[in-house]
Amino acid sequence: MLIRSTLIISLYKKGLRLSGSARQAHGVGQIVNYMAVDAQQLSDMMLQLHFLCLCVADYCGLVILYQYLGTSTLAAFAGLALVIAFVAFRTKKNNRYQFNIKERDSRMKATNEMLSYMRCYGAPLIATITFGSAVLFRFPLSVASVFTTTSLLKMLQEPIRTFPQSMISLSQAIISLERLDRFMTSKELVDNSVERVVGCDGDTAVEVKDGSFSWDDENGEEVEKI
Repeated sequence: MLIRSTLIISLYKKGLRLSGSARQAHGVGQIVNYMAVDAQQLSDMMLQLHFLCLCVADYCGLVILYQYLGTSTLAAFAGLALVIAFVAFRTKKNNRYQFNIKERDSRMKATNEMLSYMRCYGAPLIATITFGSAVLFRFPLSVASVFTTTSLLKMLQEPIRTFPQSMISLSQAIISLERLDRFMTSKELVDNSVERVVGCDGDTAVEVKDGSFSWDDENGEEVEKI
């Protein structure tokens, strides 16, 4: 919430300082969109960022799992790598669809639903591959090893379940960050060309001396020495 509030304040102040050419590139509707959508995307990303760190727990748990199931754990490694690779591939396409305006809503909805469904199939898939490989390699399974393996796989469910959504939030935040970066680096009005006098006497409210004006920065001066 603090990140979102800080971004909104910074975007509002930047909007007041935009030059004429920058206002043509960033209209009022776009600035409102920056405040409402992009600032929220960055705020949501910070909530999901720590879930990506939990993915390290997957590999630590698989190392412990290796002590109970031996070489059959390598199949679990392969299954986990397959899930992560699939999510990364779909997330890359998700980013490409966000840049494409045509049919954006339908494509984004389909891609987000596919990545969300991985939360349901990821953990059971890893468990099936692990025990199936143990049976295939004729590894002896005891009640203690099955119980311990099931407990470890249950601990790994949360990182696997949250990984797709975290990748979606991260990809959307990167795109929002690029849009905000273009806006925040836009040209601003020259502050030293305006002198503000507090409490001045007389009937003059605004006075212009030797002013030169143009619609944008590229076409040159159109009205000079006013």
